[in-house]
Amino acid sequence: MRTTIEINCPPSKAFRYLTDPTLFPEWQSDVVRVRMDSGAPSAVGASFTTVRMVGGAEREMRQRIIECVTPIRWSSVGVGGPIRAAATIAIEPFDDGRKSRVTFTLDLKGQGMGVALLPLVRRQAEKAAPVSYRRAKANLETANLETQDTAGARPHRSGPVGRSSGGPSAQQPDDEEEPA
Repeated sequence: MRTTIEINCPPSKAFRYLTDPTLFPEWQSDVVRVRMDSGAPSAVGASFTTVRMVGGAEREMRQRIIECVTPIRWSSVGVGGPIRAAATIAIEPFDDGRKSRVTFTLDLKGQGMGVALLPLVRRQAEKAAPVSYRRAKANLETANLETQDTAGARPHRSGPVGRSSGGPSAQQPDDEEEPA
């Protein structure tokens, strides 16, 4: 599954927010909580455990960061468990570096009993991912507007706002299925 969206904020800011596992609960609709198991949130080799709602129940998924090229590419892979996700976030600057074109790639594989669960998990991911991407876009753009406000008309926030539905101004992601 591959989706590309455009976000009105610089790549460095998008990268910091989207690739920090501890911030996943702010924008990923199925994430309940994240625990860093080893290393810093952006360090290659660092591992973290994500607790997600899958089929109405909380499921722990351990992941390891395998690539981090600031601010253009980040990848993680699932290590253990019946469902293993490989995720990549690639960020391309445009509009003289003021905006970001973000491509999210997710590949799910089943191991053991996970093979039978894979169709359910894929359907859930296909529904949840666009919601999460709209939320990330809204959080980043709201924070970007507020930090750019030099007139002082709005309160300054140093980071993304909490959970948001994305609202009508959020751009719909372009869903593109990658060849298997």
